[in-house]
Amino acid sequence: LYASLEEFIGTTPLNDDITYLLIEVGSAEQSADLWVNARNAFESNQFEDALSVLSEIPEERYEGSMDLYRAYSHMRLSDFKQAQAILEKKMPEFFENPEVNLNLGICFIQNNEVDKSIEVLKNAIEMNPGSIFAHKCLMVAMQKAEKLDEFRVILERSFRLNVESFEFFRYFQKTIQKLNALS
Repeated sequence: LYASLEEFIGTTPLNDDITYLLIEVGSAEQSADLWVNARNAFESNQFEDALSVLSEIPEERYEGSMDLYRAYSHMRLSDFKQAQAILEKKMPEFFENPEVNLNLGICFIQNNEVDKSIEVLKNAIEMNPGSIFAHKCLMVAMQKAEKLDEFRVILERSFRLNVESFEFFRYFQKTIQKLNALS
């Protein structure tokens, strides 16, 4: 379809509304195909391929979630600086998304920006107090910052909010034991 549109465009003036619509539909279809290919590459752990395909999508067709896939691909390739740059840029759009906060917090930890990691990981936990992984990441950051007493308070608050979760209860018990051993 795209090739036939390109051939058609070469023989028809672009000021025609129908021609413009055909160009837009063709461009949208091509972008959608690229997006599907990028997601498939990501889900197949082919992160370099995902980044390559995402770079082919025209900027005017780009969606915010595509940037998240770019950031997560960079994270999987251990390029935390690039992932951090993307996530920081997208943070105003995804501020209330606990997963974005969590992943930005991980980037900050990996890039030795501990205070920033603590801030965004606290946000992630506030939005999703049942996230054991977010708590584990926050514990790492707060241990680096020597703020384990503050982490204990956050953990206890989260436990009260997740009192019915057996999985969180087990995590809470093990983590309190670790914190007691570190004290």
